[in-house]
Amino acid sequence: INFIGDNTSIFKVRASQVVYVDYVQALFDISYAPCAFRIDPGAQIIFPVEVHLKGRRSIFAGQMIGVQSLYLANQAVALMRTTGQTAQFEGQQIVDMTSPGNFSWATLTVKRGGTLWFQELNSDHLVITISIINIRWYGTMLLNHGTIEAASTEIESEGIVTLDSTGYGSQAGPCPGKSVGNVGTGAGHGGEGGGANRGDGGCAYGSVYFSTIFGSGGGNGLGSGGFGGGSVLFNTKTLMEINGYLTARGGDGVGINAGGGSGGSITVQTTNMSGIGFFDVAGGRSLGTGYGGGGGRISLLCRYYYNFGGDVVDNGGSK
Repeated sequence: INFIGDNTSIFKVRASQVVYVDYVQALFDISYAPCAFRIDPGAQIIFPVEVHLKGRRSIFAGQMIGVQSLYLANQAVALMRTTGQTAQFEGQQIVDMTSPGNFSWATLTVKRGGTLWFQELNSDHLVITISIINIRWYGTMLLNHGTIEAASTEIESEGIVTLDSTGYGSQAGPCPGKSVGNVGTGAGHGGEGGGANRGDGGCAYGSVYFSTIFGSGGGNGLGSGGFGGGSVLFNTKTLMEINGYLTARGGDGVGINAGGGSGGSITVQTTNMSGIGFFDVAGGRSLGTGYGGGGGRISLLCRYYYNFGGDVVDNGGSK
């Protein structure tokens, strides 16, 4: 039996339904299923131990079972929601089921042109536990908020892990921008947001040493203030190697005289760190006579060997 498709069709699994994909027929316990999957909350999909997702709009909101090595192929797009769970399948029994919003695999690889999005819903904290993470050249992983536990993490050149504009919305957050005479001021975070006078923009907040707070939203003016950047904690046991981009930038203002959102938070805890990539939590830019958002916060906590030679960007957004 051959499982054939063009990577654009969608295989839907509704609540209370269970589907086995390539579980019996797969050679070498590998699946290259050529379609997208839409797994609703309460549904189960059981895969072989190695899965290469090729579909272009998969949504996993239910239970993904049996996968130890997950790959995102070129042009594949998969969304993991915090209603989702993972588990293993041993002797026809489901074991090691995670709680909702927790995803666990042995290895995760996002190949060139692949996109993997972890979406936190309803303030449920998202936790990703993986032994080896590899974001390859031009691979992309998106989050809005979460904790990533890994043995080793590598973001290759031109690979991207981003939380841009996924924090607080316009004029929201601990220190947002505001509208002053139809002009949006910038949100604050690592520094104050921009404004005509000191105090017009949002104030600075958060920890210099360990920051896990969203950026705030910019003032609307006569448009819509930029959203703040998101927040991520990387806890990598052995090596964090960044040759690509890890970003949580504030969003640009949209419309007339809109202020920029402030950058978010990136915290890395690791034993060894290397690479020549980029950490970026810059504030969002403004439009018209609006003002830019303040930069966010980056905490790099390395226990042993630090050999990172890349750039760290935390400037405010331009006016």
